[in-house]
Amino acid sequence: MGESQIESARQELRRKHSEIWDPYESRPTPELFHFTSPQGFCGIIEKHELWCTDVSHVSDPREGDHGLSVVKSVVKRKSVYTPFKESVLNLDSLFGMKRAWTGYIACFCSAGEQPYMWQDYASGCTGCALVFDYDALFAGAHGGKRYALFPMQYDPEIQTRQIEQTVDHAIHLERELEISGRKHRERYWAEVEFILMACAIRFKDPSWSHEQEVRLWVSGGPDVTPFEASGKRRVSAELEASSLKRVIRGRTAGDNLSIDRITDLLKQHHFGAVPVVEAAV
Repeated sequence: MGESQIESARQELRRKHSEIWDPYESRPTPELFHFTSPQGFCGIIEKHELWCTDVSHVSDPREGDHGLSVVKSVVKRKSVYTPFKESVLNLDSLFGMKRAWTGYIACFCSAGEQPYMWQDYASGCTGCALVFDYDALFAGAHGGKRYALFPMQYDPEIQTRQIEQTVDHAIHLERELEISGRKHRERYWAEVEFILMACAIRFKDPSWSHEQEVRLWVSGGPDVTPFEASGKRRVSAELEASSLKRVIRGRTAGDNLSIDRITDLLKQHHFGAVPVVEAAV
């Protein structure tokens, strides 16, 4: 299997991946809410950046485990290359996520103001919610890094269907390209592994569906420089001032986050006339 054939297989697998996911990502919510503490809010505004946290350090210690369970449930009943099947069924993390490789995430809520989001992510309503324009955030948050912005998928039936379509297409493509021999098949299924991983990182257990999360994902790599903050590894993602539509002040925010103080901070750091409003819940 030469490099040209590998590249052709890679492009076809990625084309199919886009085709599978486009219906779920072509109608994004126009606004994304990012709930944060008083300190987090000030840092975002002053530095014009979002901090993305290593997935090994996020609030869900089982991050990636649910996605792996969906992949396993499909692969074990499909006629895939046997060594690949055995490898997948023996995995104890999502293709090595949090062990051999990692990613960094910043989370947004697409469901607007919710009491639990204020409580859990805005320091018990003492912080703020920043409301971003989806398209402007997507266009400006990359900072030269490899990134993606996507809604998380919570529906078990859709999750299973996404993996089934991916695996079925991979089986068909392997036959169509007449890939044979252990070395060539291993290279091919390594490409399939990457596509399955790209699906599974979008899956969350249905018990988290109330968060309606849209995730900014920054891939690890040589162009990413992690730093430590509050005991967690993070990377920064540049923030376009034009992406911020308004700021919502928590109901129990103190004088250090009065409407006047927030307004002054926004003007001082070139966020223009971004409106500041009180929380509705």
